[in-house]
Amino acid sequence: MTDDQSRPPGDAGRPGPESDPPDHPVLAPSAYPPPDVYPPPGAYPPPGAYPPPGGYGPWPHPQPSVGWSAPPAPKPGVIPLRPLAVGEILDGAFTSVRRNPRATLGLAAIVSTVLSAVSTAVLLAVRAASLSQAATLATRVALDYSNLLLSLVLGFVAGVFLTGLLAPVVGACALGTTVTAGATWRIVRPRLAALIGATLLITAIVFGPLVAFAGLLIVLVSAGAPPALLGLAVLLILISVVPLVIFDPRLKMATVAVVLEGLGPVQALQRSWRLVHGSYWRVLGVSLLCRLVVLIASEVLLIPFLVGGALLGGATSGGAASLSGFLAAGSSVAAIMVNAVGAVVVGAITRPVASGVTALLYADLRMRREGLDLALQGSVGSTVSPDGPTSLWRLAAFPADQGARPGFVVPPPVPPPPVPPPPGEPAP
Repeated sequence: MTDDQSRPPGDAGRPGPESDPPDHPVLAPSAYPPPDVYPPPGAYPPPGAYPPPGGYGPWPHPQPSVGWSAPPAPKPGVIPLRPLAVGEILDGAFTSVRRNPRATLGLAAIVSTVLSAVSTAVLLAVRAASLSQAATLATRVALDYSNLLLSLVLGFVAGVFLTGLLAPVVGACALGTTVTAGATWRIVRPRLAALIGATLLITAIVFGPLVAFAGLLIVLVSAGAPPALLGLAVLLILISVVPLVIFDPRLKMATVAVVLEGLGPVQALQRSWRLVHGSYWRVLGVSLLCRLVVLIASEVLLIPFLVGGALLGGATSGGAASLSGFLAAGSSVAAIMVNAVGAVVVGAITRPVASGVTALLYADLRMRREGLDLALQGSVGSTVSPDGPTSLWRLAAFPADQGARPGFVVPPPVPPPPVPPPPGEPAP
């Protein structure tokens, strides 16, 4: 019988007296602590309180980006293709003149020359009538203010017409291209009749009441009317300024729409009214700011011509009559000619800026109301003919009964370059 066979049944597997000692010490039953010595379950710290394993830091979590903004809009030309701020409109107008001076300054010089020639001819006629022996003091005052009123109306007509004439130039500069004066004329020539019609309609609506009541006042002054009638005429003139303030900003985009969208005069006026609807105060504020800048620049540029005219025997009437410049009764012919040259120079420099501001206001309104910026962004990189940049601004024809929003005729975008296949694979 072996030792294992002589052990009791419950002692099988226990080391015998002659077997090797175990590898680990065996504690006696008295060495274990009693059950109540262990801490209760709630006394253990929570799992998150344990420090991280040695040598490893906390797991890096991606931090959310702070101050994220959309990528900037593309700027292929003088303006970014998104709704514009006031400073961007003014800067874009000045930049358009700098980038394309031949077309902007050249066309503006032609318009200013025609305007100055007409104004000078009228002024010489008024001077001759004022210096006649039959002219009374009231007649001379009436003639002077008639000339001033005519100068204001002719200046307005020149500005409205030039805005439509330079619309293709500013539109091309906004897309990063330039057009020559000849190409601009080829674009505008088919729309010339509509452009003249829209210009005359706008002038009649904006200046019609003012011209009518101012003419009435001039007639009353020349006829020696009583002061009560003169006061009534002055009151009517002040009232007639209201239509000018109301209609001028709302019809400002009409000549641009005539050239860039191919609309007729009446349609262009309706189009301008819809575009400016809801943005009247913004258009009015930007227009007044632009006129203030142009007025200051005009007065500064006119200083040499005013001084020269005064030395040649001209009686200045102040800066407000900058395009006529002199009272007819006390001006020499040489002084009138010097003033005419100054009008051409000043008009050629400042009028393109005002026209550019109006054209960029038109683009800004279409970006805000119609999403034109998205359509123009799709054309970035496309090849546009220098003679046809207006196709990017023209409305597409949609049937009226479909209720679809007008779309845009945009050249197809340039396809992306083909992606080369991975190494080892045949080309498709």
